[in-house]
Amino acid sequence: MPRKLELMARNTNAPKQITWIICLALFVVAILAHFSMIHVSSDIASWSWIFGYALLLVAVQVKGL
Repeated sequence: MPRKLELMARNTNAPKQITWIICLALFVVAILAHFSMIHVSSDIASWSWIFGYALLLVAVQVKGL
């Protein structure tokens, strides 16, 4: 791979893998609660969706998150 492409590949705003996993876990909780596959309060289901999406949005803007 040419040097310029290597630098461009490293210069990304993509979140780290652990951030993706945390967001995915929060989204899964929200979806499973929505379809009544797990029984949690509606507040927890709603907030897990909100926090998961907000974390993903912030992670795209903040490098190294």
